[in-house]
Amino acid sequence: KEQKMIEYKKLADVKNISELDLITLEWKDRFSKLPKEVENLIKLVRLRLSATKAKIKLVRQTNDVTRIYVPYTKPEWFLINQKLPKNITKYLTYTMAPKSCQDGNSIILLKSVLIDFDELFNILEDLFYHIDIIVKEITVS
Repeated sequence: KEQKMIEYKKLADVKNISELDLITLEWKDRFSKLPKEVENLIKLVRLRLSATKAKIKLVRQTNDVTRIYVPYTKPEWFLINQKLPKNITKYLTYTMAPKSCQDGNSIILLKSVLIDFDELFNILEDLFYHIDIIVKEITVS
């Protein structure tokens, strides 16, 4: 049990995708097939790293919507959204964050009512990946 906590602590302390991949390979080597719960935990850490890279401060899940707190103003989000793949944008709605919100200028709502965990993970991972690329592209030009 103590060893399990040490391993989970390692996972929580991961700083980048390379570290995560290393731990995942190590675990697969040591334990063979990982339980679905551990695979999902690894996916969540991967998502956290992708979100951080895309400057996303917070992601909150409710029953029917995922709230993604972003630092972008409405005009900035408009530029980003134009360049996102349509298979992602069909799920998204933009809204301003309340003034009291410390986690971003705006909130992207992702309708997730009929989406299972794996599909939601893939959509979010794609979204964060594209936001990171697009923002770098916009700030360079």
